[in-house]
Amino acid sequence: MIGIEVRTAKLEVALYRLAQAGNVDFGKVIKQESAYVLKTIIAFTPPPNRATGQADVTLDMRQLSNPLSFDYFKSRETTGGFYRSISRYIRRRSTGKLQQLFQNQHLTGFFGLKMVGSPEELANHHRASRDQWGKIRYYRKFASYATDYKKLQRDVWNRVGWTINGWIPAAKASGAKYPRWADKLKPIKYAKSGPSGNARYNFGKNPFITAINYNIKLPFYQKRVRSALQSRIYITERKLERVLAGKAVNLGFVRVKGGSPII
Repeated sequence: MIGIEVRTAKLEVALYRLAQAGNVDFGKVIKQESAYVLKTIIAFTPPPNRATGQADVTLDMRQLSNPLSFDYFKSRETTGGFYRSISRYIRRRSTGKLQQLFQNQHLTGFFGLKMVGSPEELANHHRASRDQWGKIRYYRKFASYATDYKKLQRDVWNRVGWTINGWIPAAKASGAKYPRWADKLKPIKYAKSGPSGNARYNFGKNPFITAINYNIKLPFYQKRVRSALQSRIYITERKLERVLAGKAVNLGFVRVKGGSPII
């Protein structure tokens, strides 16, 4: 888990030179460029949409645990059968009894499973089972109460888009477009999660913007952010060259040519 703070002196210097060369307000240049940067960062931050992210969570949950539903076993129980015992233990949340059953080699499909007795324990196993990409790659052989399973799945669904959400305060400040579905997310109940991100900015005298994204879990994400910033530096420097050469350049909020805005 890491945090990322985006603010680069090199880009600010390039933007200041561009504002001076184009004879335009530096604050407006900073605001427009920050919108470009944030749009670029958000574009390569997964997932591409809520449905894709929630589908990934569903697959991970299937790898994590076999959910035990009282209704399922109750409808299939027979006198003296395993399912009759399982349904009764699920209703009573008799975790120890279920674990004893799962040590019986004759209970096909359930033998060897580890019974998880609480939603907090299941959430801990979920976090521990994920790799550096946040995926659960193989079946973990846990069993859990279906109510706990469904609750955890909903909690994790509610965090889909968490990394994107961290950039939204800065996106709103700069006017950058952002996915509306990622704007309001609920923190997972069993994790100590604070705000996803915030922004500090001033587009008046001595303008600046600082975007801070907390709780980043994507590997190599800092490298991606730096690549996005480097691409904006390159574009800014090319714009500066065009302005100095007397060519027209679109700064987003105004077009300039020969050091003056085009009216």
